[in-house]
Amino acid sequence: MPTPLPSQFSRFHLTEDELLLGMEFTAIQEAYIQNVICNAVEQRIALDFSEDQLKDSLKKEAALTGEIRSLTYLLEVSRLSRKAKAIEI
Repeated sequence: MPTPLPSQFSRFHLTEDELLLGMEFTAIQEAYIQNVICNAVEQRIALDFSEDQLKDSLKKEAALTGEIRSLTYLLEVSRLSRKAKAIEI
């Protein structure tokens, strides 16, 4: 079971097994995350960069880009974890 660590943020000590289990998502979780990524990409594409909307659109674009990159990273870690397990077998 993850052990809380003293930190300003929520941080936990994980055993190697817990770390590996935490890195890998189920197929349903991956599908959900992929859908969230698609929604963010669609919102990003639809942004209005006209002069009167430029400032707000740039802020939204930055936020959406961060969301897309973060979720893509988590999916990639999950897929690499699964591949590493397959190679070990």
